Amino acid sequence: MSWGYGQRPRTEEEFQTRFAGLTGALLDDPLMFGYCYTQLTDVFQEQNGVYRFDRSRKLDVERLRAAQQRRAAFERPAGEEGR
Repeated sequence: MSWGYGQRPRTEEEFQTRFAGLTGALLDDPLMFGYCYTQLTDVFQEQNGVYRFDRSRKLDVERLRAAQQRRAAFERPAGEEGR
């Protein structure tokens, strides 16, 4: 995996941790109403995809899904923390 900015994750675990942290920061922001992960598959010039160039699985997609399943801050009742 390469991010294009900063240090690239060296392991899938490091990627998953960073992804969950970034996703969590977005979901916890009450002024954030959406985001898009644009690199579903690797391409010739970038390897940021969830799947490899040949479309084989590169990451545990269930963990990626779990990081994104909780309600966003603007969807939660006042006082409810991220879940």
